[in-house]
Amino acid sequence: MQGNTTQYNKTGLAAAVLLALGMATMTGCASTASNRATSAATNAATSAATSAAANSAANSAANTAANSALAPATAAPAASANQFPDYLTIAPGTLPLVFSVPHGGNVKLADAPERAKGTKVQDDRVNELAAAIQRHLLAKSGRQAYLVGANISRKYIDFNRKAEDAYEAPSAAPVYDAYYGALRSAIDTVRTQPGALLVDIHGQSLDRGAIFRGTGSGLTAHNAPFYTTPDGLITRLEAGGLNVLPKAAEDKETHFSGGTIVRVFGVQTPQGIDSVQLEFGANWRAGAERIEQTAAVVADALLAHLRAAGYR
Repeated sequence: MQGNTTQYNKTGLAAAVLLALGMATMTGCASTASNRATSAATNAATSAATSAAANSAANSAANTAANSALAPATAAPAASANQFPDYLTIAPGTLPLVFSVPHGGNVKLADAPERAKGTKVQDDRVNELAAAIQRHLLAKSGRQAYLVGANISRKYIDFNRKAEDAYEAPSAAPVYDAYYGALRSAIDTVRTQPGALLVDIHGQSLDRGAIFRGTGSGLTAHNAPFYTTPDGLITRLEAGGLNVLPKAAEDKETHFSGGTIVRVFGVQTPQGIDSVQLEFGANWRAGAERIEQTAAVVADALLAHLRAAGYR
């Protein structure tokens, strides 16, 4: 499990970037163009994977294969706003959704020691899950979320902590700031759109079969709409077979109540939006097939949430 995760992490989110950037070039096109984009997928995917391998000596042949398998139908250059492409993945979106994935990376911070304090455990396969959700959003709607994710290991930076607790090496500071800057930019872009939502994606092993909601028990998001019938976010997750805790909007969050990211950008802040941390149990990201199943349900639930909020 760990070996597969190590091979995947950086390329999984990089592929999600390419997916989102590819969609940016397609915005406004008629749906009849989809067949031509699909027929071009194989060549574009191979080109994107080959370029990524040539530009990163650290990528193995297995990484290249994984990247090729996840490459978009329409390739595009890397986002120019990302000053740290080795350490961060930043993808523009076309939906009022923002994904944060802070703990899925495994890249070392150059010439810096690991943190001596704090949790350093990687969230297995969350990068892969985020990329899969993006693919399903694209397939279902032709659009994708904004995405900010960590390629760098949590051993060097924990993006879900305040700066004074997040890193120890001075060289980590600009990477940390860039992560939050990218989230701020994405949230400012989507804030006025119906259903705007930040989803902070994590993995947990406390309860392998559960997905824990984290909103500070209603501080960072209006929880009630998540539980409405039939199209509330959590209602739809449950209808798709996922087990989300707590079971009611007013129930207190007892295990994972949301970390720094949702509290910095949550709806309780002047420039914030509804923000929820989702802690996916290990069963929901246990392998490629299960990840695809989970991602399909999550994508459906997110789109239902947007429709219920009036987004068109």
